[in-house]
Amino acid sequence: MISGRRIAAATLAATLSVSFAAVSTSLAQSDDPSTSTPAPPEETVQPDDGSVLQPEGGEVVHSWALAPAGSDDPNEGGNRPNLAYTVEPGTVVDDAVTLYNYGNAQLIFNIYATDAFNGESGELDFLSGTEAPTGVGSWVTFPQDIITVPAGQQATIPIQISIPDNAGPGDYTGALLASNEAISTGGDQVVRLDRRTGTRLLVRVNGPLTAELAITDISTDYSPALNPLGGSATVSYVVENRGNTRLGGTATAKVGGPFGIGEVSAPPVEIPELLPGGSVALRAELDSIPALGIARTTIDVEPSGQDLDATGANASSSVLALPVTILLVLLALLFGLLALRAYRRHHHAQTPTENADPDEDAIIDVGVVEHQPT
Repeated sequence: MISGRRIAAATLAATLSVSFAAVSTSLAQSDDPSTSTPAPPEETVQPDDGSVLQPEGGEVVHSWALAPAGSDDPNEGGNRPNLAYTVEPGTVVDDAVTLYNYGNAQLIFNIYATDAFNGESGELDFLSGTEAPTGVGSWVTFPQDIITVPAGQQATIPIQISIPDNAGPGDYTGALLASNEAISTGGDQVVRLDRRTGTRLLVRVNGPLTAELAITDISTDYSPALNPLGGSATVSYVVENRGNTRLGGTATAKVGGPFGIGEVSAPPVEIPELLPGGSVALRAELDSIPALGIARTTIDVEPSGQDLDATGANASSSVLALPVTILLVLLALLFGLLALRAYRRHHHAQTPTENADPDEDAIIDVGVVEHQPT
């Protein structure tokens, strides 16, 4: 018979693996609204450890997914990977999502909408459940934000998206999430786990659209080598989305001497899809950079991922790239000159001169002749 402690440990492990698998599956779907994808199948939320989701020995399994509704029949899945709309300011959109409980236990969910943002490495992330959205997440309303779904069943939830009259043109990205809180106890500690999964919310407001990437904060660290042609460089830079549409692309860093002499290119780096105002810090390592006095860094960015014209971006900067051999020769010459100067001073101090100055300590007593009157 399985002990209570082992059951609790197995439950927590299944819970965590299911939650993370569901998040990565539901929110990482294609952004193309024309893609035909059924509602999340049960295998998309299998735990990574290979355990079976069916109850065994009284094991409790928590597994769920939230997806766009596809029909009036709640038993039929939808064919949309996310909630995507192209609208005018002031539009009100009525839609629905379906919450699937794949587990073997009844669960209570908190349903809410939130805003998306780009994390430090450019990945798409979402506000926590305690942070109030100020963008597209604040445009969504539900008839209820708490819902209970029995094991093995699903519930269809209507939603309404009200586009503000003063909404500016461009792309707005967020998500609709289904959250369930789990409490884990170990010793004297109580850990609350906010497990959530959902579907992306993509809204494009019609109007003038701008697709623009910019390069900032270029920094090059050049390291010379004994071989003047074998230096290396570390290039750091930031790519920003200064337009009002979602935009990705590729970036290439190049380092060489003046006029591109001996230029070396790093492999192209894929820029994750950046939201308007988003940015990502990138880094490139390059070898065999010749030391020609000046190392010139050039960054080229080619945008991609949008159905509108977007021009590329480029920027450059320069740093000193002196060969270490020349530096060593100059340093040796400097030490040689200093040593020669010191030797000459010492030699001059030890050699007497022909016209030596009189001894300052010698006092010449000159008699004074006093004239007496006759």
